Amino acid sequence: MPRSSGLKAVTDNPAIRIVPDISVDPGWHAFIEHTIEYAEFCDRIAGRFLHHVPIMIEDISSGAAMARTIPALHATGYPVDMEFWDTGESCCPPQPCV
Repeated sequence: MPRSSGLKAVTDNPAIRIVPDISVDPGWHAFIEHTIEYAEFCDRIAGRFLHHVPIMIEDISSGAAMARTIPALHATGYPVDMEFWDTGESCCPPQPCV
């Protein structure tokens, strides 16, 4: 069974934006491509589908979103491998659809 502190943090904090580090984002993309398993996982941990919305806003580019993400990850109770969260760099490109 997959475990993801990042997706759990999203579930536990619906009112705040949790962002993946640039080194974590490829794993999320790989998981999303397995749509059946990803949808089942989302239903199990969140009761809904968790969308990945790659947008760049000031909150993300300033580092504020990442500063709030790291404590939210630790609060999930899942292990957080800081090797994959230590860049502090957002996965969101400035213009993702261009």
